[in-house]
Amino acid sequence: MGKPTTRRKALAVEAVNPQDGKLMVVMFDQRKLLACRDRSQGQLKEAAFTVPMILQHPRAIFGGLLREADEPKRPHEQGWLCYCGVPETAFAQDGAETAPWPHQVFLVFVSSDRIVHNWYWYECDPNDPNLPEGHAERFQRRIL
Repeated sequence: MGKPTTRRKALAVEAVNPQDGKLMVVMFDQRKLLACRDRSQGQLKEAAFTVPMILQHPRAIFGGLLREADEPKRPHEQGWLCYCGVPETAFAQDGAETAPWPHQVFLVFVSSDRIVHNWYWYECDPNDPNLPEGHAERFQRRIL
């Protein structure tokens, strides 16, 4: 994947490539960003600050998503990844910075086409606060 064009540069962010540990360029789904703009300042700040942090410094990366809500089950859309981590800060609806949400981990979903489609907070595993609850049943494998 080459460098993004100028028009799409603002939609690009770097992420750890789970295959070699180097950084790769991924792109935000523009529709998702526009929807966030209409919902809250907090979601926009998550896109600007939290998503890149998790993509570049994940505590875990999972592949083989098993939940229909996480990955469309069409053959051409296999290979999605879920990056997981606990950022140092969270953002309230109004965009105010706050402490991370207790007992939660931040998840970022990236398609095989390297498109960031979704991100959100989720309950953490009671035995490992860096992983999502139910990760063993939710993903086929842990990559990192």
